[in-house]
Amino acid sequence: MRFWFSKKKNSPEYSDNKKKNNDEIYKAILKNREAIDALEKKQVQVEKKIKQLEIEAKQKVQNNQMNSAKILLKRKKLYEQEIENILNNRLTLEDNMINLENMHLHKIAVSALSYAANTHKKLNNEINPQKVEKIIDTIQENKDMQEEINQALSFNLINNVDDDEIDKELNLLKEQSLEEKLSAKVNNIPAIPNENINVPNKERQNVNFNEESDDEELKELIGEMT
Repeated sequence: MRFWFSKKKNSPEYSDNKKKNNDEIYKAILKNREAIDALEKKQVQVEKKIKQLEIEAKQKVQNNQMNSAKILLKRKKLYEQEIENILNNRLTLEDNMINLENMHLHKIAVSALSYAANTHKKLNNEINPQKVEKIIDTIQENKDMQEEINQALSFNLINNVDDDEIDKELNLLKEQSLEEKLSAKVNNIPAIPNENINVPNKERQNVNFNEESDDEELKELIGEMT
């Protein structure tokens, strides 16, 4: 029960209505607790009387006072019935107190669910499918616009290049390539020996053929350069 009694009545987190409801629940549980405490005290007193009556009844039996012993036992039965009534009342009060606690917990749970539902509804109103679609469309429009800007900037950069300079650089590369080919062919021409060397006719024909091929390639390269 400390859970219920430890709450501050003037807590600022509760409104006036909630405070009133909590005070009513507190009072109801407190009254049940007071009634249970009173029944417990009464039960202790009755149990003492029952024990005392048992002792007195035994003494009467020992003294052969049977009628007095019967009267004492009848009184003992009445007190035992009272004990049963006390236990039943305690059980009813405790059950009622448990129900009050559960009702209060249910109230807290329902209040939390209601607050969550209202918050959810508010968020749905703020973030509905139409607004989400509009946001997505805006993002896509911005993305398309950025793409167009990038393309425009790239196009301007390409157009700013001078075509004449590109043609000059291209011709220069062609000349360099032809010069490299010509230099390579010249270096591959075999040297003519000063002395007469006896070469077989077949090999001499191959040499003459290679020289003629090299001469033709040189002529083509020179023609390309001019």
